[in-house]
Order: sequence, then C-alpha cells, then structure tokens
Amino acid sequence: MTHTIHRLQILVAWVSVLSQKSRLCHWNVEWAGFLELHEFFGAYYDFLSNEVDNFAERIRALDNYPKATFQEFLSISPIEEQGGMTSKEMIQTLLHDTEIITTLVREWIQDESDLITQDMFISFIYDLEKKAWMMKSLKKVWVIG
Repeated sequence: MTHTIHRLQILVAWVSVLSQKSRLCHWNVEWAGFLELHEFFGAYYDFLSNEVDNFAERIRALDNYPKATFQEFLSISPIEEQGGMTSKEMIQTLLHDTEIITTLVREWIQDESDLITQDMFISFIYDLEKKAWMMKSLKKVWVIG
C-alpha cells in the first residue's frame, strides 16, 4: 500500500500545481477567444481541484495524511509555477503539463494493487485525455502551433 499512497501524494502535488496554473490562465487570458478560453480554463481548474480533493481523501481513507503546502507540491512536481504567459502560450503549456500527468498515471494503472485507486486512475485518465483533446482542438481553431 506504500506505493499507492506515494502515487496519490504525487498526484495531489502535481495536479494542485496544474490547477493553480489553470486558475492563472483563467484570470489572465486575453485575446479574440477570451470568453471561450476563460470558461474552459475555469472549468479545467474546477475539474483539477475536485480531482485533488478525491486523491487527498483517498490518502486519508488509507489512514495517511496528504501533503498540503505549495512548498511540498513544488518540491516533488515537474510541473512548475509559471507566470507571464501569453494567451497563446496558455493552451500549449496546460496541454504539455496535462500530457505529463497522463503519461505518468497511465504507467501506474497496470501495477496498481489497490483496485479502488486503480479505478480512480482510469477515470482520471479518461477525463484528462478528453481535456487534452479539447486543448488540441482549441490550438487548431486559432492556429496556435
């Protein structure tokens, strides 16, 4: 069960950082596609925040305590805080970070011994891949890159 808790701790950290980055995008987006992007980024950080809550509560259900500070999150996350992005860079950055998490969790699914956590991972991947598809489509609409 130790590796399960470790994985959940990683997700709490990584997804928390990505959620905050999505919030930054929501607050600071400008551009012709403002309204659509503003709404997408807001929905994305809501989704990510809910997922963090689920992972943290799973850690508690397994009789452990989740990491809860940004200092702890940033110390174990390859997803970095980022400011000063243009609106075009926002989609690219969030897509890149989403794909990092998707790749990692996909690797964990096969050997996760806790079936409840495995199910959480599968559901999370399903939703992340859908969000990635939407971001790729947004990039095409505005020929971002």
